[in-house]
Amino acid sequence: MWRADAAPWHCVWLALLLLLGSGTLFADQPRITLSAGDWPPFIDRQLPAGGPLRQIIDEAFASQGLQVDWHFYPWARALHQARQGRVQGSVLWSRTRDRERDFLFSDVLMHNRVLLVERRQANLHWQTLADLQHARLAGVVAYDYGHAFQRLERQGQLQVLRLPDETQGLRMLIAGRLDAMPMEEAVARHLLGKLPREQQTKVRLAPRPLREDGLFVLFNRQDPQALYWRDRFNRGLQQLGESGRLAVLLSPLQTPADASR
Repeated sequence: MWRADAAPWHCVWLALLLLLGSGTLFADQPRITLSAGDWPPFIDRQLPAGGPLRQIIDEAFASQGLQVDWHFYPWARALHQARQGRVQGSVLWSRTRDRERDFLFSDVLMHNRVLLVERRQANLHWQTLADLQHARLAGVVAYDYGHAFQRLERQGQLQVLRLPDETQGLRMLIAGRLDAMPMEEAVARHLLGKLPREQQTKVRLAPRPLREDGLFVLFNRQDPQALYWRDRFNRGLQQLGESGRLAVLLSPLQTPADASR
């Protein structure tokens, strides 16, 4: 009787041991902590899988046996947390000299274009940024819109109201309280697509980009494992690219400019 009853329990314990050994029951993957903010359609806690770029980052690290712990903040604080070493890195930042002092940069995650979203009735006619010195402009706190824009803002030649996010800026544009605001093209199209048609027609996207560059994952240089994290991520990102998975995940972010290339 004892042997007959005990046999199933031996099977149960064997299964549990196998689960423990394989890591299926309790995740024992090395973990990296990254900071970010919500920035739809790229990354957002309300989007499926957290958005295409969060999914790319998760899958790139997972392919190398690493798991990401995400910490979301307003963007300025997200970068500050990474600089202070409270997280090991931060995501979706462009390359600047200031950031290069504090961080290692991954390979480019995606290329992006920053355009000026203009209120139509403002009738802005500009060839260079200096022509916008009398325009009521806005930007997001901690966002870098390129060397020329940042320099003119510091010198007081551009009057820029810094806001928490693009959504507030777009509302102010439509209400006539601003004349223009730089935005990443995919973000601008995403936000405009959520508005009624009569509001969409009040603004336009300038055809001339203010900035074209890349978005990166940043790793704090003071972290002894920074090189390890960066190289693992780059390897995973390369594998996603070679398999075609990267193109699939980026496809929802394609803009008309991307399609014409």
